[in-house]
Amino acid sequence: MYTGVLVLITVGGSGFFESKPRFLLPAFPLLLPLAAALAKARPRAAVTVVAALAGLSCCYGTYLTVAPMAL
Repeated sequence: MYTGVLVLITVGGSGFFESKPRFLLPAFPLLLPLAAALAKARPRAAVTVVAALAGLSCCYGTYLTVAPMAL
């Protein structure tokens, strides 16, 4: 319940975009079902999913760093 409300407030609220990851940090329990699913998945599928998510994260971080103006 706490993590759901936290995500709702963070996504629905207005404010500085740079501070939203800090507010979502306590919402890590939402990632536990994904971790359990990856633990049961085949190793090749788990590596593919983790690599894809890392690549998307890298691209998004690069975009935020190199963007000519703030979002």
